Amino acid sequence: MPAIDRISSAFSEPWTAWTMLLLILLLIVADRMQRGLIMNSFHGLFHLQERDSIFSDITPNIYGVVALRMYQIGIVAMALYSGLFTEGRFSFLTYLIIIALTLIVFLIVHYLTGLVNFVFLSKEQTEIAMHNFNGLLTCTTILLYPVVAIVLFTPELSEWILWTGYGIVVLFYVSFWLSKAFILFFNKLLVCIYILLYFCTLEIAPLAGMVFAVYMLIN
Repeated sequence: MPAIDRISSAFSEPWTAWTMLLLILLLIVADRMQRGLIMNSFHGLFHLQERDSIFSDITPNIYGVVALRMYQIGIVAMALYSGLFTEGRFSFLTYLIIIALTLIVFLIVHYLTGLVNFVFLSKEQTEIAMHNFNGLLTCTTILLYPVVAIVLFTPELSEWILWTGYGIVVLFYVSFWLSKAFILFFNKLLVCIYILLYFCTLEIAPLAGMVFAVYMLIN
C-alpha cells in the first residue's frame, strides 16, 4: 500500500506548539526580570510617562530586555508566517529565516529612528519617546499572541475572521502610535506633516518590505 503524504500546516507541525510555549515563557521571564513590565506597558497606553518615571517604574535588566526582544521578534515572525502561508511545508527552517528577516527590519527601524531622533529631538524628548513607543510595541505583541495562537490551532475558522484579528492588532498599534506622536510633538501644523512622513518612512515602509519578502519566501 503506497504511503500517503501528510499535508503540512501550522496545526499539523508539532514544533509550532513548542515554539508558542517558548515564546510565552520568554515573555514571563521578561516580566519577572523587569518587574511591572506588562502592567506599566498597558498603563502607559493611556498615560504619557515623563522622564522622571521612565527608570523608576521598571527595573532595567539586560536579560529581561533580551528575553522581551526575542519574544517580540518571534511572535511577529510567527504572525507573518502563519498569516501568509498558503501551501507547501510549514517548515521550522523557514520560520528561522523569517526570524532573521524580522530581526534585520527591527534593527533598521531602531537605527533609523535613533538617527531621526538625534537630528530633530533633544535627549530628554528622545528618552520619553523611545520609552513610550517601546511600551506600545510590547502591548501590541502581547495582544498579537492570542491571535497567532487562534490562527495556528483553529484552522477551521474562516480566513476573513483570522485577518480581522490581525487587522484589529494593526489598527491598535497605528492608533496609539499616532496619538502618542501627536501628544509628544504637536505644536504646529508643520509638525503634523513631519509625523505622518516619519510614520510612513520608518514604520510602514519597512513593515511592507518585510511582508513582501516573507510572501516571496514562502509562496
